[in-house]
This record gives sequence, C-alpha cells and structure tokens, in this order.
Amino acid sequence: MIANRISQFLPSPTLSLNATIKKMQSEGQEVINLTAGEPDFQPPQILKEALVKAVQEENHHHYTPVSGIVELRQAIAQKYKQENDIEYTPEEIIVGTGAKQVLHNTLLSLVNPSEEVIVHTPIWSTYIEQIKIAQGIPVLIDLKPPFQLRAEDILPKISSKTKVLILNYPCNPTGMTIDTPELEKIAGLAIKHNFWIISDEIYEKILFDRRKHTSIASLGLDTKNRTLTVSGLSKSHAITGWRLGWGCGPKQLIEAMTNLQSQTTSGASSIIQQAAISAFLDTESSIRMTQAYQERRDFLVRELSQIKDLDVFTPHGTFYLFVGISKLLNSKYPNSAAWCQGLLEKQRVAVVPGESFLAEGYFRLSFAASISDLQKTVKRIQHFCSSINS
Repeated sequence: MIANRISQFLPSPTLSLNATIKKMQSEGQEVINLTAGEPDFQPPQILKEALVKAVQEENHHHYTPVSGIVELRQAIAQKYKQENDIEYTPEEIIVGTGAKQVLHNTLLSLVNPSEEVIVHTPIWSTYIEQIKIAQGIPVLIDLKPPFQLRAEDILPKISSKTKVLILNYPCNPTGMTIDTPELEKIAGLAIKHNFWIISDEIYEKILFDRRKHTSIASLGLDTKNRTLTVSGLSKSHAITGWRLGWGCGPKQLIEAMTNLQSQTTSGASSIIQQAAISAFLDTESSIRMTQAYQERRDFLVRELSQIKDLDVFTPHGTFYLFVGISKLLNSKYPNSAAWCQGLLEKQRVAVVPGESFLAEGYFRLSFAASISDLQKTVKRIQHFCSSINS
C-alpha cells in the first residue's frame, strides 16, 4: 500500500492540466495552450555553446560538490553584489535541481511539525504542498485586488508558532511586486517577531514600466541573516528544462540544506552547472524578452478589458495575466474550474483556473506565447463570454 502521507498532497494542477492538453493535441485538436509557466523563447546562444563545450571539450561528466561547483557559486555571489547590493560568499549559496527543490529543502530545514508558515493567496500552490510535506501549518492571507501584499496584512497572521513568511515577487499568478517601502515594513515585522523569510525572486528580471527590483535581504544585516533568497535562470534565460536553481542565505542554513540534499539528489547536473556560468556574461537576453512580454501584456490588457464582465488586472511583471470572471459564473459554469473547462472545450483555449492558486473566480493566462496566438485567444475568449451573456 502507498504511504498515508502521500494522500494529503495534491498533484501540481498546472502539470496535470498540461497532460490533458497534450492528449487533446495528440488527437489532432488545435489547442492554444496558455497554461505553462515557461518562456516561449530559446536560450541565449552563449548558453547553448557553453553546454556543448562542457560535454564535448571539457568533459564535465562526474559528481560535483553537493552545494554546487565553486565557480558557479562565485558567479551567483558576484551577481548579487552587482545587481542586488547583497554580499554573499560561496559558502552562503547552494545550487539545486531547480528553484522548486531549493524551496523544498529550505522548508524541510527550517520548519518543525506544527510550526506555522505564512503565505498569501493567490499564490503558486506548490508552496502549500511543500509546507505540508514539512509538516508545517500554512497560514493564509487572502489578498483582494489589486493583490499587493502589505505589512498590515501580515501582522494579524503572526503568532507564537510563526516560523516562516514566504514572499514571491513579482508574483505567480498575479504579476504584482512589492515596493521597497513595504518590504522595509515587512522586514521590520520579521525582526520584531523573530521569524524567517523565504523570498522567491525567480521573476526578478521580468519587471515592466521601468520598475526596479529590491531584494529584501539587501535591507540590512538583521534582515539578511533571517532571509533565504531563492532564484535561478529558468525564467530569465528560458532554460526551465535545465532544472537549475539556487538559494542564498546564512551559512548555518545553507549547511543544513546541503546535508539534506546530500541524502536526496546530491549535486545538480555537472554539465548544466558548468554551462550556467556563461549566463552571467549575458546581459541582453532577459531585457529583450521582457520588452516582448511588456508588448504582449499591453495588448492583452487593452483588448481583454473591452470584454464585458471580465476584470483585468495589469501585472507589474512576470508573463502572467490574472483575470476575474466572477460576473460570468452561472449554473452551467458555477466556478472558475468549470468556466476554464468550458473555454477549453468550446474555444480550444487552455488557461489555469483560479482554484489552482487558492483564488476562486479567476483564471491565469500566460502570455509567453506568440502575438498571433494571443490575438486568436482574445477573439475566442470574447466569443465564449458572449455565449455566456446571451
């Protein structure tokens, strides 16, 4: 029999939905798939060439240190010094098999059974499942539009059992970020009430309207010493399938995470780590991608806002649009899951229902897709909404 602990966890909703879509496509159905959280661009040429070189010329085919090769950790440290104004040593950095693994290892290393982890919703549901794996208790902040987290939202959720606050900014699924003054207030709460911050900044490079990213760990030594910053190259350099992420934080925490990782996956792929060093020489790719995403965002916000009863919220970053559909729910489509299923069946457009982010009455649309597909999407959503209203 399967262990009881497995029954309490839910599978990744976006991965499950993608499996359904791929099946439809394999049957010859034309589906516009706007569910996946990955860029539609190719990795920079410098990364591809570095990967081939690591395999064919440099023969990096063997085990690496569990926490990652020192050259890569040095490159990550240099990135944070130059771009984020944070001083990390290589000993304060761990490289993992994707940012998701780093998050998992962080929670397992910090959270004891029955300790509380504060998370706001709408949010990527993996955080909730990983808290449960660590036997922690998720404490949810239910944000309302425009979905911007404030210190005053956090304060009522703090208790004597609070161990960790999870931040994700810019946020999946809403695309909203947190401005520096608010981050300073949040950091003040962590110091006053003595809890950790896990700051997932995987989308930091994808910010629009000339916004600048502030890492909360840069706001002072007291904040840095209780923060684990998580990031990677998956979104900024279009290498989601390479499975490489990192965490930066206090040496004691990094050592604990390294011990844990040594008994699970060991080090990340040797050739991927070696190739990834070259990404820090590439300063243009993420800028070009972000410019393209902003053009797509502006198109979608403009066009979808004209559709009756859709509530469209303009994201600060990421490549997601979070759209309210509560006015379009009825007896046939009583919730966002049913509504999105109807959109898929009737118009062959796949989006992720809000339930996947603990937010009923919304859907998430990824605009990491061609402008042609996005133009078709607008027309199909318009047709679907019209059929509901008629």
